[in-house]
Amino acid sequence: FNNGGADKLPPLEALAIYYEFRELTPIEEAGDQMIRNLADRLVKVDLLERASGLLAHQVQYRLSGFERSRVGARLALIYLLNKQPRKALDTLEVTGYGNNPKKLNETRALLTARALADLKEPDRAMKLLEDEDSVEAQHMKLSISWDNKQWKDVIRFAEDIMSRREDPSEPVNPVETETLNK
Repeated sequence: FNNGGADKLPPLEALAIYYEFRELTPIEEAGDQMIRNLADRLVKVDLLERASGLLAHQVQYRLSGFERSRVGARLALIYLLNKQPRKALDTLEVTGYGNNPKKLNETRALLTARALADLKEPDRAMKLLEDEDSVEAQHMKLSISWDNKQWKDVIRFAEDIMSRREDPSEPVNPVETETLNK
């Protein structure tokens, strides 16, 4: 699983082999990485329930500290992809860790804001993002404003996103197109 051998198998077959022999999973980091690799493969083929089950077990029983926080963010993303914002928010709340790197904290804030917005709490989501100035945060603010028909804010955030471009005459890239065509 960790050296690419399972990548040659169909995802369901790899999952079946894992479940059949899971008691042989190494206890330490190698086993945890193996499970995360399998979960990533399952996400790629839209087996989100299976992937979230694997990571939820890791978060609950195997990980602590920074790793628990990092994998918790990954699990929350899978829950959001699977239209389960309450589970995403709950996961982010129970996997919080005080000494995360700045980038992970930013990612967790964006995931929390998306979960809150999906739970129809856009004011709380925007409050969480008010001090965030990254491009990703601006995209999230734009998305939340669009979903809630707050057109003045949509214009403000879209202008901010476009003003950050190095060359304003350059064609709009795919991320900008998707964001601005929401």
